[in-house]
Amino acid sequence: MSAAPAPPPEPLTPEACAQALDVSRETLGRLEAYVALLRRWQTRRNLIGRGTEGDVWRRHILDSGQLAAHLPPGARRLVDLGAGGRGPA
Repeated sequence: MSAAPAPPPEPLTPEACAQALDVSRETLGRLEAYVALLRRWQTRRNLIGRGTEGDVWRRHILDSGQLAAHLPPGARRLVDLGAGGRGPA
């Protein structure tokens, strides 16, 4: 008999995401504006997968933001090489 799958984690809050990424209040405000636009346009353009809509902060903002620690110092441009309908990955 197999064990029941673990329940999904609670959605990440904007504040918890900002703390995990170590961003300022100003950056958090910009990210909140981005998420609001993403949710607004999601109904028209299917920008993110339906299964990730409930946890945008973990599945999109944190997933993309954690890459910042690996950027070379002074990097000013990024290129998204085919992430599909998601943010940079």
